[in-house]
Amino acid sequence: MAGAIGLSRAQAAMYDYLLRNGPATVADLEHLFQRDSVAEGLRHLEELGLVGAGQQSRAEWHVTEPSTALNGILLTEEREILQRYGDLVAARDWAAQAIAHGSAGKIDDSRGSIELVSATDAATTLWDRLQRSAKEEVAGLDRPPYQVRVPGANPVELEQLTKGTVKYRGIYARAALAVTGYLDAILQLVAAGEQARVLEDVPLKLSIFDRRAAITPLRTTPKSLSPWLLIHPSALLDALNTLFELLWVRATPLVSRETFRGTEAPEGLNFTTEDFKIVALLSAGYKDAAIAAQLGIAHRTVVRRVANIMRELSADTRLQAGIQLAKHGYV
Repeated sequence: MAGAIGLSRAQAAMYDYLLRNGPATVADLEHLFQRDSVAEGLRHLEELGLVGAGQQSRAEWHVTEPSTALNGILLTEEREILQRYGDLVAARDWAAQAIAHGSAGKIDDSRGSIELVSATDAATTLWDRLQRSAKEEVAGLDRPPYQVRVPGANPVELEQLTKGTVKYRGIYARAALAVTGYLDAILQLVAAGEQARVLEDVPLKLSIFDRRAAITPLRTTPKSLSPWLLIHPSALLDALNTLFELLWVRATPLVSRETFRGTEAPEGLNFTTEDFKIVALLSAGYKDAAIAAQLGIAHRTVVRRVANIMRELSADTRLQAGIQLAKHGYV
């Protein structure tokens, strides 16, 4: 959750260490965290007002009063998110009213152009075409429901990632990982190069293409995801781009591409494919019992595999294991 205030996992781990253990020197922190990230991390934490250096010397760093610093930052973030999300809700209400009055085709208003795509097949074709026309990045929000029982990996995304010319970033609702077979599909995309993160509550389904166009379903039910809105350059599109970036910093990363490449283990770690899935679900906030249910294995098997993961990372606690995974770039 530290991403909600603009902290990377490594920066959050440094802050947590200082909070729990008291003042530390740069040298102390460089023994615990990736050396080239410590100085930059401390500067960022200082800019946010979360840490400070001693008055006598800048050798030791300490946390500032947590309640004052954190509450101020969170209040600012909450205001920005509510403002942007309010813009989106207003636009969706406007579109619903337009449909209720029988509007169709291309509609222009003060927000810019919004195109209504009624047929599901037409929306799917449009989604594929927009992905193939992207030059830099496709960014997406994903949440249930799905119209197929076992959602699979996006074939166009796999095709684009194989070419290596387009970046994909995806934020998944935690509930999506509980859908049968979908975790395997997500990890297949991660292995191909997608940057994937998980958030407790994703507000809508959304795909953004090069920050210049976006599509989102107006209604989301298990039986229907139509009609769709195709959003062209406008104030609404700007709000959706901002919303995605705000959610991105709040979301928790899944395992990285370097960590999960099919059944290949990261260099120096004896991980199995099952271990990768457990790490992904732990990162998403799942408890051991929920992981066991999701993977269809016994609870004691999850406990044993987590113990093995911690042993491979030379970690005595799960917090230390998370710090080690972040330190080496595995999450």
